[in-house]
Amino acid sequence: MMKRIKKFFRQLSVDLHFLVPVTVIVFFLCLIIIIAKDKMVGDVESSLNRYMGYLKDTVFLSTYDSLKKGNMKVFEDILTQIGTYEQVKEFSLINKNGKVVYSSNKEFLKTIDSKATKINKPLTETGSNKITYYFPVVTVDYCTRCHRQWESGEINSVYRISLSNSSFVNLVNISSFSNKAIFIGGFIAVLLIYILYSYIKQLKFSEIISESEKKYRSLFENIMDVQFCIDENGNLVLISPSGVDLLNYRDKSEILHENFASKLLYDEQTYRDLAEKVYSEKEVYGYEMTLKKKNGAPLIAEANMRLVEKDGEKVIEGIFRDITERKNNEKQLQLLASVFENTIESIMIVSSDGKIQKVNQAFLDSTGYSEEEIVDFSPLEIQPFNENRRYLLKVAAEVRKNDRWKGEIWCRKKSGEIFPQWMSVSVLKDDNGSVMNYILLLHDITSLKKSEEELRHQATHDMLTGLPNRQLFEDRLKRAVAHHERYGGKFALLFIDLDNFKNINDTLGHKIGDLLLIKAGETLLECCRESETVARLGGDEFTIILNDIEDENGIVTVTERILKAVASAKKVGGHEVYTSASIGIAVYPADGRNSVSLIKNADMAMYKAKELGANDYYFYNSDLKVRLERKISLTTKLAKALEEDDIKVYFQPLIDLKSGKITGAEALARWQTDTSRFIRPDEFIEAAEESGLIGTLGDFVLNKSCENLRKWHEAGFESLKISVNLSVKQMNDQNIVTKTRNALKKYSLKPSGLVYEITENVAMKDFGATLALFKELSGLGVKISMDDFGTGYSSLAYLKQFPLNSIKID
Repeated sequence: MMKRIKKFFRQLSVDLHFLVPVTVIVFFLCLIIIIAKDKMVGDVESSLNRYMGYLKDTVFLSTYDSLKKGNMKVFEDILTQIGTYEQVKEFSLINKNGKVVYSSNKEFLKTIDSKATKINKPLTETGSNKITYYFPVVTVDYCTRCHRQWESGEINSVYRISLSNSSFVNLVNISSFSNKAIFIGGFIAVLLIYILYSYIKQLKFSEIISESEKKYRSLFENIMDVQFCIDENGNLVLISPSGVDLLNYRDKSEILHENFASKLLYDEQTYRDLAEKVYSEKEVYGYEMTLKKKNGAPLIAEANMRLVEKDGEKVIEGIFRDITERKNNEKQLQLLASVFENTIESIMIVSSDGKIQKVNQAFLDSTGYSEEEIVDFSPLEIQPFNENRRYLLKVAAEVRKNDRWKGEIWCRKKSGEIFPQWMSVSVLKDDNGSVMNYILLLHDITSLKKSEEELRHQATHDMLTGLPNRQLFEDRLKRAVAHHERYGGKFALLFIDLDNFKNINDTLGHKIGDLLLIKAGETLLECCRESETVARLGGDEFTIILNDIEDENGIVTVTERILKAVASAKKVGGHEVYTSASIGIAVYPADGRNSVSLIKNADMAMYKAKELGANDYYFYNSDLKVRLERKISLTTKLAKALEEDDIKVYFQPLIDLKSGKITGAEALARWQTDTSRFIRPDEFIEAAEESGLIGTLGDFVLNKSCENLRKWHEAGFESLKISVNLSVKQMNDQNIVTKTRNALKKYSLKPSGLVYEITENVAMKDFGATLALFKELSGLGVKISMDDFGTGYSSLAYLKQFPLNSIKID
């Protein structure tokens, strides 16, 4: 019973929001009804009062009039008649002593009314059931006739009339009762309204409960979050269908009423920890646990649980959801965050409205900014990019058009230092295609730019001397031609070759040779202005472009300064080295209007300077070109002559002056053209040496000489020897000894029958190499003879070191 009462009051407290306004409304309605009723009662009371007043006045007037006339009989009759009035209880005449002398009610005769003695004006008294009126009678002159003891103007008696007020009392009682009835009716109305409200509410609540049950069942069966319940024994007693599917079971019967720990967890301790937490805290939210699927695979779940009591048993109710994907995503996000913060690439994330939202540590480290100084600002405000606004707006337009941009951009550090970066911009959009963020990936390419610069420098500069190489020289030469062709004026091209460099390089070693080339490059730079180009083409060849010259005097001044500077003795690698230079000069536009012509003509002039002797210069002229063209033509014809066996070998006899006998012969190559004209030997041999045909020519002469020597021996002249000349190029041929050995073997000749003749000048060009070759040939058995002795160095000290068998003196 008490539970029902409590339940009723709980329900009542819930319904107060309805009862209070209804009660207030009914109360005011009742109040309005009472006010209206009271007004009606008041109107009735007023009517009664008027009636009572009329009745009083009528009684007084009628009796007073009869008494005034002294007609006591009439007065008594009137009293009798008044006594019959329904509303008149009594009408009495009281003398001034308070004694009732006449009354319509005999019960009041001779009674004393002490109030009457004290009345000097009309008085009204209201009792519980009547209203009594006192009206004093004043003596007038007329009355003194009969009552001489009365004095005029004094009160001689008092009328008393009592009227019944039962109508008023009944009216008041009825009014009071009706007020109570109205309020009781109001209460009953409130009660009926509440009962009706509760009934309607119950009907509606039943519908809601029914609909809710349907929704709950649908939700229970279809919601992805899994509802579950575990009893006191740790058995799973409830699980929603989504949980059955999530754990890969076919039917809930496979897991219901099974031990939760052994069926769905990997160990008992996990469940003990879970249960302990729920039993101690009653409600647990966001509890993470790893469940075991039917196939043993893990499922990471997040559960909200509470401890409830059902049928006297404490159970754990809760829901859990699969957060495996979320946890994996969190790991991915953590990984991405770690990559974001730890990558060496600078990353900037810009919002769709152009504000910097996030930068990583690499960006802060590379620029020197703090995060507070750059986040929430526009790149145009803090200017981390050292590019003009137009260029940045162009990049932004390209990004909006293509959703990406890649390119090189110069950035500015907080300190103001600028540095190059390779920037990649991509756009991140939402599902609706609206731009969410711009992702800027920046890579510092300072070292790359430096490497590129070094590569460009290496590609265009000589590795040894650091001077412009052939590629850069030719480019600058073309620019000089284009400039002077457009604006007029002259410039000169100097082609420089170091004299005696090969001997120094071979004798002292390549290291000393390299140091000498470096020294020569520095010397040439010192002799020129910064605006002039000094280049190394390769080997010991250098070029200089002298810009804006007025006449040959300026060229000569610079050239002589160069010759003097190069020719001075130099301390290189602990050795004092002497060298000189041969310089060929070509002038634009007189000696060529393009770079190819200028290079070719300066080169020819350089070779002419060498022919004139060391440490000299030569200006190109047209005769050099004619000679060169003739030499080229001669070289072409020589190659053809060698192919067609037009070169002949003639033998000049060697005679012993004492005996007059022939002791041998010297092989001489002669070239007779189809016009029967002989080409001078020095002319075609020089062409052969310069063109590289000297090797073929030398092999031809050696084999022809050995062939004829074999014939002479077979003819009985076994003591004869054959002499063959060796040129510089042949001596530099590393296979000369092998070729010699093969020729002797081919014709079955003794090495002593072959004599190699070398001129003094050729032998002394590279003393060390010559000495080594001579020793190797002597070891083979071949004889060595020096030709033209006395025309060159003529040094007996050197001669003593050579293994010579004879000397030819000019």
